Amino acid sequence: MTDRPTVHNALSGEIGSAVQVGHAGVVNLFGPAPIAAGPLGTPVGECSPFDLEVHRTAGTGLPTYVPRPHDEVLRQVVDVVVGGGSAIVVLVGGSSTGKTRACWEAVRRLPAHWRLWHPISPGRPEAVLADLDRVGPHTVLWLNEAQHYLLPGAGERVAAAVRELLRDPGRGPVLVLATLWPEYWATLVTRPLSGVEDPHAQARELLVQAGVRVPDEFTAADVAVARGSGDPLLAEAVERAADRQVAQYLAGAPALLERYRTAPPAAAAVIDAAMDARRLGHGVVLSRALLEAAAPGYLSDSQWGRLGDDWFDAALGHCLALSHAGVSPLVRVRPRPGQAGGGFRLEDYLEETGRWERYAVVPPASLWDALVEHAPAEDLPGLAQEAERRGYFRFAFLLHRRSGDAAAVARLLERIGRAGEAENWYDRAVRAGDPGALRRAARRAGAVDEALGHYRRAAGAGDFVAERLLVELLVREKRVPEAIDWLTPRARDGVGFSARLLERLRSWVSGETSVEVVEVVRRTGDDGEPPVPDDEDVPVDRVAAEARVLVGAGRVVDAVALLRGYAEERDISPERLIAHLMVEGLRPDEAVTWFERAVAAGDRDAVGSCARALAAHRGFEAAAVWLLGQDIPDNPADLRYAAGLMEATDRLSDAVDLYLRAVDRDDEALRRVSGIAVRAGRADEVGACLVRLAEAGDTTAMRTAALLLDEVGRAEEAAAWYLRYAEVGPRCGLEVIARLLVKAGRSDEADRLPHYGLEPGGVVARPWSAAPPHDQR
Repeated sequence: MTDRPTVHNALSGEIGSAVQVGHAGVVNLFGPAPIAAGPLGTPVGECSPFDLEVHRTAGTGLPTYVPRPHDEVLRQVVDVVVGGGSAIVVLVGGSSTGKTRACWEAVRRLPAHWRLWHPISPGRPEAVLADLDRVGPHTVLWLNEAQHYLLPGAGERVAAAVRELLRDPGRGPVLVLATLWPEYWATLVTRPLSGVEDPHAQARELLVQAGVRVPDEFTAADVAVARGSGDPLLAEAVERAADRQVAQYLAGAPALLERYRTAPPAAAAVIDAAMDARRLGHGVVLSRALLEAAAPGYLSDSQWGRLGDDWFDAALGHCLALSHAGVSPLVRVRPRPGQAGGGFRLEDYLEETGRWERYAVVPPASLWDALVEHAPAEDLPGLAQEAERRGYFRFAFLLHRRSGDAAAVARLLERIGRAGEAENWYDRAVRAGDPGALRRAARRAGAVDEALGHYRRAAGAGDFVAERLLVELLVREKRVPEAIDWLTPRARDGVGFSARLLERLRSWVSGETSVEVVEVVRRTGDDGEPPVPDDEDVPVDRVAAEARVLVGAGRVVDAVALLRGYAEERDISPERLIAHLMVEGLRPDEAVTWFERAVAAGDRDAVGSCARALAAHRGFEAAAVWLLGQDIPDNPADLRYAAGLMEATDRLSDAVDLYLRAVDRDDEALRRVSGIAVRAGRADEVGACLVRLAEAGDTTAMRTAALLLDEVGRAEEAAAWYLRYAEVGPRCGLEVIARLLVKAGRSDEADRLPHYGLEPGGVVARPWSAAPPHDQR
């Protein structure tokens, strides 16, 4: 568990404990600590919300602010830091839900002597690492869209540095305000399986107790406040926003979607390319060269033929033109004088739209070619992983090769069964001093001194694993003085890991300890699971609790009367309330009776509960027979349960009917109906349904359709769907596709597939060379 106390634990809808506070919320009684080169940041009173990436609205200013539950947490955070403590809070919510505006409103409550630092140049992680040691007391560290700081290659260093800032009382008070989309929150705080590399350990420790959920929609109370605000823009948003998504409306989301949906083909191609590049892992800033190279692959031959010579400038102009709401699909990122880079940023609402609308869309080869040629160096490793996940081994190779990471190329080739070519790349990695390749070379070395040489090179480059292995090998070879000689100067230079190893080694030599001389140093962390945001907070009704007490005391009549009165006051049916009470009171006969009364009274939502009670008390057959005479509501959980009862009682055709009613909303129903379709004699009907869903982009349907088609002997179609699934779904075994290809008479492709992978469009790749470039020596 973390050693930082929490400020707030009880707010409905929060993700974690909401806030992390620096050591004991220490107040610095001796005045501000000196900082190296003058104050960092801008006085809070001089900051502009738009410079801090608060969304503009159609007007020139900001609409009236409507405080929401997460603002109460922010208020408490401000109180903590004004009182002398340091704190971090992370607002987690979808695009344009009001996260950044809420942070801005919190900053406005700080005293005038506070400063705000928004590190963005030359790159966000680089800016933090370059100047974070200059952050002094009374500073806000503004990490809007914190994934840009914590997910790139330097993200763990950024997280560790921010953790150190928060726990250093001499630099406080400081306030870290961050925002994240839910998918990035999940990536950063989810603990990996045992034995799997933990890529976000520092980020998880920084974030895990600091998250506060920002809902997508306004509550009824929020809407009432907005209506009474007197702000015409806010009033318009309340009336026109779908599903009470007022913040999104104010941020121009409808105007952005309209501009995207109605864009001419070339402009739509540029936006689609930007969406796909971002969801594959490209950084925020997209270069002109990348978009211009990628967009043609999104156009049909006839669309391409009708374009003029200035097609890209015209498309770009459409994407940059402001709508009536003052927003545009792309925003120009102009470098300051003397700075490199520049390009375009996709508006984040469209980025989020692209992530879920285009999830099952296969980007064209032109995008991958453009990424290989134009993606920035820091994005190449992540893009290579995405390429490999989709079976695009050639693009993964090209991306790793362009990154200059010979070891990554070697590991890829090893994974796809091309060990001979991998050795050439491992040799290059060893010559370049890659720690992982050096450790591998040490394990395969024929002589001890050769292995020690490799370990020393890797350890000298800062690889603590190699240093541990070096010391272990020296001890096994009874060369302990050499181990001490290696560790002593490194410990003296402040290398903490080396100092701990040296201390243990000396204790072992002196006989003060009997433990193993070298142990794996493991990072200790929070024992709890990462917090999961609740979709809704449903408190236990006090009247129902009183009724349970009455049942427990044998006063069933009084309990029923209490619930009847409660239901009548609220004009709701009491039967289901009473039935659930009987279930909890272990009175199954009475529970069934009351559920049946509820159904008879027209409460269709009680059908599933009644079936469960019948199955538990009278058996599956009785429940199935009863269900056959009922109008089962279109609730996926109830439909799936009813279908399962039919399946368990060998009424397979009835089960298929019920599963098919749920398949468009329930992946489990998809899997189950495909499993019984042949036995039910309805494979053609189920197969047609699965293909329809697969064509609409349902990845589970792609896989289940492939398996069903294979089961009925249609291997060619099965292979086609599994190939499509491989390109858009989670990582799947290419061996399944290879088996289907063999059954379809495509053995040559099956032989190539494991070693050369796929090309975009589900085509098995032709053989390609992975030979390294000639050494320039």
